[in-house]
Amino acid sequence: MYPLRRPPTRRLSGKSRLQELLNIVLPFFALIFAGYGFGHTPLLKPEAVRGLVEFVFWFALPAMLFMKIAEAPFREAFDWRFLASYSGAGIIVYGIGFLVAMRLFRLALDQSAVFAMGSAFGNVGFMGLPMVALAFGDEALLAAVLAVTADQMIFIPLTSGLIQAGRGDRAAGAGLSS
Repeated sequence: MYPLRRPPTRRLSGKSRLQELLNIVLPFFALIFAGYGFGHTPLLKPEAVRGLVEFVFWFALPAMLFMKIAEAPFREAFDWRFLASYSGAGIIVYGIGFLVAMRLFRLALDQSAVFAMGSAFGNVGFMGLPMVALAFGDEALLAAVLAVTADQMIFIPLTSGLIQAGRGDRAAGAGLSS
């Protein structure tokens, strides 16, 4: 099953690892800085930025995630060992973040849920997936897509429920206990 194997590297002869890393990462950051700069010109209106973000977030990224999972053989798309190890580690980090927020920082339940989400939920969708594809090839995308999907299926409902329970929403609290 693919996600448990090490993805093939695209090491070019004569290049250092640092140079390879920079060749992968710098174009992404250049694009971010170009977008930031372009966003502060009169050419790009806030409504256009909002439209681009909504298109990517609600259409393009979910479509890519769906296509990658749909194209994969069933055994590779649902590698339970990979999902259990990845999600298990994320749940442990979430729990530690939640306890630190509650005990050490004495935050409220809803604030602790957001703190825990920030400690365990990686923002790998927009930058991580393209970087994985560039560094390891399209064949390595399935593991990254599974990680993004697992994160969203676990942490978004958990955090949303804890936020609602912390704010006194009776329906959310009942949903968490059932």
